[in-house]
Amino acid sequence: MKQKTYKLVNILVLLLTVLLLGRALLHQDFSFVLHNPLICPIMIVTVVLVHGIKAFRLYLELLDRKLPVGLFLRQYCKITPVSMILPLKAGDLFRCYCYGYYIDDWMYGIAVILLDRFVDTAALITVLILFVLPLGNAMPAVSFVLLAVLFALSFIYFALPGLCQYWNRYLIAGRGSTRKLFALTVLARLEAAYRDIHRVVQGKFLLSYMLSVVAWLVEIGGLALTVSLLRADLGAAMSAYLLGAMWGGKIAYLSGIILFGTVLLLLLYLVTLLFVGRKEREHEAYRNL
Repeated sequence: MKQKTYKLVNILVLLLTVLLLGRALLHQDFSFVLHNPLICPIMIVTVVLVHGIKAFRLYLELLDRKLPVGLFLRQYCKITPVSMILPLKAGDLFRCYCYGYYIDDWMYGIAVILLDRFVDTAALITVLILFVLPLGNAMPAVSFVLLAVLFALSFIYFALPGLCQYWNRYLIAGRGSTRKLFALTVLARLEAAYRDIHRVVQGKFLLSYMLSVVAWLVEIGGLALTVSLLRADLGAAMSAYLLGAMWGGKIAYLSGIILFGTVLLLLLYLVTLLFVGRKEREHEAYRNL
């Protein structure tokens, strides 16, 4: 029953993604690509490099699970287009669901996606500070909100073990009651969640962050080349692009990158359906695909 539900959810979500992709392709204006024959190859190379880096980053974060590379790539090619196309970051829920089911550990799957989002956002803020401010452009207001969220999450991560330890001692020392039993249960679950997050973060955070910065630099490089070919204002284009990346703006180049990436990954996913080695078929994770 669990496996049937998983497959049904996958089919419905992928169908919705394809429908939204088709709608976007029909309504999006890609006329800027026709201004120079080099723009399309630049966008394709950018998409390939960025997703290559992001796939490696996610595989690193899942390294403890010793997943076959082929199976991981298939999952990445299936899940990532959904997270790029579905509105309001709803694709992240699908990512948590699929990776949690895939590795048979929901909390670990959620922890991996949280780390992936955290380092990507931290790298984006870094790129904004290094490249937007020096060009004389103001930081987008939403970047301060994201920065506050990053600081809050960092504070919780470092403060939670001590808080749990203190409240555990306090609750155990007092007289027993139903409320205290409930509070101890909540604390136990928080500690278990923290251990999963710590396992994911430990030894991987710095490299994941550096890979995220490189991925954003590749995106910025592709944008800069395209802007130079179009003879547009680099500062304004960069600010609009990064703001769109943070807040889902309707920027033609950003939409092109997203749609190129979605089409490429879905095509790769179809290809991987045809090529699965015997060792990968025998791996227990194969049942989750």
